[in-house]
Amino acid sequence: MPDARQMSGEDAEKALAELSRDHPRWRIWRSSDGHWYASRTGRVLPERAFEAGLAMTLGGEEDPDQLGALLVRQRVLGEKFAERMAAAGLA
Repeated sequence: MPDARQMSGEDAEKALAELSRDHPRWRIWRSSDGHWYASRTGRVLPERAFEAGLAMTLGGEEDPDQLGALLVRQRVLGEKFAERMAAAGLA
């Protein structure tokens, strides 16, 4: 995928649609300077979730694929965190 600053409006819209479809629990946007961001929707995470590596907002990436990779990583971390909390009787 081309550098975000070189993406056409159509390419950026397509990337936004794909990211939004693949990560429905995140609000995703592209800033005016071409960087990609995502904010988790819903409730604020507990402190132990942040300690486990989860985030409420991600971004500053110049490539939407990089942001997508971060979002996938957040999903994996979230699943592992939920498993640990359930095992500890905290879920």
